[in-house]
Amino acid sequence: MKKITGFAITALLMLGHIACTPNKAQLPVLKAGDLRASVIESIKNPFLKTDTLILDGDWEFCGNSDPDKLPVVFGLKLDSDQYKKDLSRHLSLRVTSMNDFNKAMDTVLKYRFNNKYPESLWDTCRVNKVAASIRAEQFTPEQVAVYESYVYNNQEKSIKKLFALKNGRWTFAIIDTTSPH
Repeated sequence: MKKITGFAITALLMLGHIACTPNKAQLPVLKAGDLRASVIESIKNPFLKTDTLILDGDWEFCGNSDPDKLPVVFGLKLDSDQYKKDLSRHLSLRVTSMNDFNKAMDTVLKYRFNNKYPESLWDTCRVNKVAASIRAEQFTPEQVAVYESYVYNNQEKSIKKLFALKNGRWTFAIIDTTSPH
């Protein structure tokens, strides 16, 4: 009887430990500010003749997505004022968020075109501007994937980078690049 009770207690303790051990991807990223700085330093504009980077960093998920299959999102916060300034300085380009760009488009539409959308407004307003989607997925507190997608004049380029914390520093490797056209 003592063996069975001891086994049952051991099994319950192990189950409790497993149930209470958090998923490593759910733990906070280590040196998050350093990671953000490393991501900014790693970004290169793949298009030469641009004057503005329009930045979108928001993830969007279908309402029917299985929660177990959703990525653990790491907020790069590139659309915050400080990181936009850092990115602008690094790229020598004006950097604006997609939200701010859309607000400017709405203002132009309202006051210049009386809310009647001319066919060429979007194309006219995005001349020399590259739209960038930059998102991060956390695998562990020491490993984060960054997905970059760029669109300029109907040309697309994508880059996937894997960042890893090694010896106290964030480093990265380019895992994949695509240019569909």
